[in-house]
Amino acid sequence: MTKQRASKETVADCVRENVHNEKREKLFYVSAEARKMRETAIAKAKSKTEISYNSVVPLNSFIREIYGLKKNTLRTYEEWKKAGYVIKKGEKAFLFWECPIVRKAETDQADTNVTEYLYFPIRYLFTENQVHRYEVVSK
Repeated sequence: MTKQRASKETVADCVRENVHNEKREKLFYVSAEARKMRETAIAKAKSKTEISYNSVVPLNSFIREIYGLKKNTLRTYEEWKKAGYVIKKGEKAFLFWECPIVRKAETDQADTNVTEYLYFPIRYLFTENQVHRYEVVSK
């Protein structure tokens, strides 16, 4: 019975990992488009100030533009929940990059050199159009 449970958890972990990788891949494609937009904005810049500005604008700003969400309020599930809202059934989050974190690469125990790298987690955000006010129904 323990073996069955372990295998089910392993399958669930694999499915979860696969879904996560699919979402990362989608975000990579959107990011590639956002990079092109940034390069175009830099190329079209008419002053050094515009070039400097477009060079440092976060990639998420261009991703937001691709999604067509420039004027929308974006929040995480938890942030909407704290504000008294719930996500409408069937709504899907918009994918953005979070701030990078430093991770240590998996190495053999014999290897004394620890390799660190930047990892960019995915941030799942919802707009005000995807939520509704949570109302408590009294009996």
